[in-house]
Parts: sequence; C-alpha cells; structure tokens
Amino acid sequence: MKDLIKQIIGEHIENKQINEETFSFNNLSDDEKNRIYNVFKSSYEKSTGKSWDQNKFQYKASDWLFFGRDDGFITVRKQNSGMYKLTGAAGSLKSIMQGVEELNSLNTPVWGLMTEKMAKVLKNKYGYIMPPAFLSKYIFGILSKSILGNNNTSINQNGSLTLKYSDVGDATKYFVANKLYYKYLFTNILPNMAGVPNIIKLAVKRLAN
Repeated sequence: MKDLIKQIIGEHIENKQINEETFSFNNLSDDEKNRIYNVFKSSYEKSTGKSWDQNKFQYKASDWLFFGRDDGFITVRKQNSGMYKLTGAAGSLKSIMQGVEELNSLNTPVWGLMTEKMAKVLKNKYGYIMPPAFLSKYIFGILSKSILGNNNTSINQNGSLTLKYSDVGDATKYFVANKLYYKYLFTNILPNMAGVPNIIKLAVKRLAN
C-alpha cells in the first residue's frame, strides 16, 4: 500500500498543471505554452533588448521544471548529479518569489547564472550566496562549455560572466547558489579534482558552513 501511495503521489507531481506552483512545460496546453513564452519574451526583451524566438524557447523549456505561476516563474534543470541549475526567471516578482519558496522546499543544492537583479533578490531575501569575484572566476573556469550552452564567454573582473549568444547578443550573468550547493562542491567535487588551490578550498568551506 505504501508503494502504491508513493506511486500515486509521484504521478501527481509529474502531472501538475499551470495553476499550481510547480509544473513541466511539456504538460501544458498550447495556449498555456504561448502564455509562458510571452511572459519570458517580455522579460527577456526588457533585460537585453532581444529575445529567443518561440521555437528555441520551447526546445529549451522542454527540459526545465517551472516553479511559480503563469504570470511569473523561476526555472531550473535537474542535473545528473541531482543538483538543480537555475536557468532563468521571468514575469511577476511576486509569483517568482512563490516559485523560489517552492524550489527551496526541495532542500537540494541549487546554483545558476542570473541577472544581477535576480541574483541579489535570491541573496537578500532567501540567503543564497554570491561568491567573491576570485571564487566566481574559478568556478567559471571549471564549468564545462556544454553547461554554459556551448556559448562563447568572457569572465569579467567583478566576477560576472558575459555569455555571447549568436541570436540575442551578449548577456552578463552572476553566479549565485544556496548553501547546500557549496556543501556539495566542498564534499563531492573539489576532493576529486587535482591541483585545487588552498584558497579556493578554504573559501568554499567557509561558504558551506
């Protein structure tokens, strides 16, 4: 009976619809997908002056999990490690915040590259951590190109990263993560890497505690 209950609960989570706080893009109707894209498009254009076209957005979003509502949301992609990578935020800040609270309830490592404004919201309201510039630069240096969407990048002196998209131009993002991410980095990733400077190990340890 317990296994059956777990199965039912799991199916319910996988099939959540847009009026709930967690949903999958692939489970939405065409009208709902259009509404989600329009929210994304409006926010992206305000931020960069351009936006992905709808086909690119739907291709990317098919791999994302959405937290929030149809007028505002934060998105993540689950990685093979079990960590969640932030992939974006758009729309109503109130609804985005509802989404962040739902995401935080998973109690799992979360990290990503966000606009400076969104990174600071996560930092100031939810205790996410923007690392010092030297640590951000190191982290950017060890991230694979595929994790960054195979885009050309440049690391800036202030610790931000500029991604150079062929279709929408440049976008500057800031690294931000919750404490569980730094714990995972210190415990599971750095020990398996050779030549990690002690200053990096100490910085990550401090953020993890």
